[in-house]
Amino acid sequence: MLRGSPAFEKRVGRMTTKAAIVHVAMTMAAVTYAAVTFVLQRQWSQEAAPATEPPPAIVFFGVAAAATAIAWWMRSRLPPADGAGAEAWRNALDQAARQDKTLAEDLAAMSEQERLLVGFGFYATTRLIVVWAMAESVAIVGMARALLTHDATVLVPFLAISLALLMMTSPRLSQRIAEARRQAAAISSER
Repeated sequence: MLRGSPAFEKRVGRMTTKAAIVHVAMTMAAVTYAAVTFVLQRQWSQEAAPATEPPPAIVFFGVAAAATAIAWWMRSRLPPADGAGAEAWRNALDQAARQDKTLAEDLAAMSEQERLLVGFGFYATTRLIVVWAMAESVAIVGMARALLTHDATVLVPFLAISLALLMMTSPRLSQRIAEARRQAAAISSER
C-alpha cells in the first residue's frame, strides 16, 4: 500500500478494491456472453437456419478491429502516461466529491499532495473503465455475429481478443498512483 495518512491509505484502498471489482465484472461479462451463446447453440441446432442472411463477416471483423485498435491506443495512453496534470486530477476529485459525501471528510485529513493523488486515482479509474468497455465490446460484436449466424464458434476469436485486452489492462491502481506521486510532487511545488 502507498504510505500516507490513514485517510489517504483508506481511500486508496477503497479505490483499488472498486477498480478491481469493476475489472473482474467486465471480464466475467465477456465470459458470460460466451456461456450464453454456447447454451443457445443447442437450441439453434434444433431450429432451421436463420431466415435472413447476416451481414458479411468483414463487417463484424472491421468493428472488432476498430474497437481493438481504440482500446490498444487508449491503453498506451493510460494515466500518468497521458500527460494530464493537476487540473484534470482536481476536476475528477471534485466530481467524485459531489457524488460521495464521505469523501469530503477523508480529504480534510489529507495533505494537498494526497488529495491530488486521490484525484488522480479517480481520473485513472475512469480512463481504465473506458479501455475495459472497448475491450468488452469486442466480445459483444462476436456474440452479435454468433446470434445472427446461429454458430457459437464464430464468437471464439472475438472472445479471445476481448479477454486478452482485459487481462493486459489490469487496474494496478496503487502502482499507477505511485507513478503519479512523482508528478504530484512537482505539481504541488509549482502551486
